[in-house]
Amino acid sequence: MKQLIFPVGALAAFLAGCGSPEDRMAPPHVPEKPPVAATPLSAGTHCYFREDESTTEGLEITLTEDGAMTGYNYGNIHQEEQAYYASFTIDLTDGVAGADNLVTFDSVTEVDGDTQTGPMAWIITEDSAAPEGFLDKPMQTADCDGLEDRIFPPL
Repeated sequence: MKQLIFPVGALAAFLAGCGSPEDRMAPPHVPEKPPVAATPLSAGTHCYFREDESTTEGLEITLTEDGAMTGYNYGNIHQEEQAYYASFTIDLTDGVAGADNLVTFDSVTEVDGDTQTGPMAWIITEDSAAPEGFLDKPMQTADCDGLEDRIFPPL
C-alpha cells in the first residue's frame, strides 16, 4: 500500500485560506447601495406656470409615495417678431433626483411635427421649476386646476 505524503505546510496554508468555521458560515458581504438623493418635492402633484413675451407654459410633476417621479410640460411659443408660433408637449418619465434639486428625466418632446427623445434635467423645488439651461426663466408654483386651459384655452 502506498502512502500519500502531503506537506504539512501546504495543508496549513490551505486551511488558513478557508477561514474559521464562523467565517465559512457567515453570509457573504453585500456592499451597501449608494445613498439616493432626497427628492425635492413631497408626494403628490405639483404644478408650475410661466408666461412671458415669447412663451406660455405649464408643468405638472407627480411624485408617488414610493419615489417614482413623472411629469408633463406643455406650452405655446409665440415669437411675434419672427412670426413663429408652435405648441409643444414634453412627456417626462423615470425622474431621478440628484444633488441640488436636479431631477433627470427620460423625455419625449413633440414640437412642430418633430419628435425628440433623450434625457432632460430640471431644477425643481416646491416653489419653482426650470429646465437646465433656462434657469433665468423659471416657472412658478401654480394651481393645477385649470392650468392646461390657461395654456390651451378651450374654443
